[in-house]
Amino acid sequence: MTGNKNLISENKLTEIIISGCKLYNENKINNAHSKWEKIWKDGSKAQKNTIKGLIQVSGATLQFERKKVDSVLYLFKLSANNLLVTTYVLL
Repeated sequence: MTGNKNLISENKLTEIIISGCKLYNENKINNAHSKWEKIWKDGSKAQKNTIKGLIQVSGATLQFERKKVDSVLYLFKLSANNLLVTTYVLL
């Protein structure tokens, strides 16, 4: 979806990220994952890169609940890498 650049304002991006984190912390993992996927669907490439690690963390958590150990390890490894990159870019 290359035509969707900047459909999400920076304020909306922040709001979605924070509300997803709150949902995740309330153990509403599916809801958090769905919330962050809005950015994945409609955001710019930079916005997608910002959220990628959080989507992978929620995916890993869902796979953990399903007892899919290989998927959990794979997704947590990817998410750790992507979260480090995001943190570096944001700082």
